[in-house]
Amino acid sequence: MKRSLKKLLFAFFVSQCALPIFPEHIWQKIKLDQLTTSDVFVMVDLNTGRALQYVDKANPPAIEVTLNSDRTQITSNVSDNIKWQLGKSGNNYYFVPITAKGCRLINIEGSTNVRITPNYGELSTFTHHESGNYIGLQNTHTKRYLGVYNKQDWRCYESTTNTIANT
Repeated sequence: MKRSLKKLLFAFFVSQCALPIFPEHIWQKIKLDQLTTSDVFVMVDLNTGRALQYVDKANPPAIEVTLNSDRTQITSNVSDNIKWQLGKSGNNYYFVPITAKGCRLINIEGSTNVRITPNYGELSTFTHHESGNYIGLQNTHTKRYLGVYNKQDWRCYESTTNTIANT
């Protein structure tokens, strides 16, 4: 029997600095459903090694981070502009940059654009989604999937099989 492996589009890396066995910040891979609303984490596309950055413009740049060989830890410095916190709304999630607590990640309706804005409304909630090779986030309102476009920036697309399939 042939088994196919799914590509993990997203990984969430949480700092383990509060634990006495870790002398420095170590950003360890963790599953979305293991995050709490008090955790600070970095959202990374494992296929490109690019993190989601908070900037006040459409399609946040995909910032390169260095991962260890088995892609379970971030080994480069982590700046505040790529750190996030999680919010929950029922079974859905929303993402808040630690440097702009009143803002949320959204997908602009009818567009591939993503933005971090204080004007979020219903466009800000996402759910965990698995389909084919895609494991990541789907916006609950626009039904688009979050991913890294061409290693340059983050966008949302209607399909997981084309533009963001190999990010």
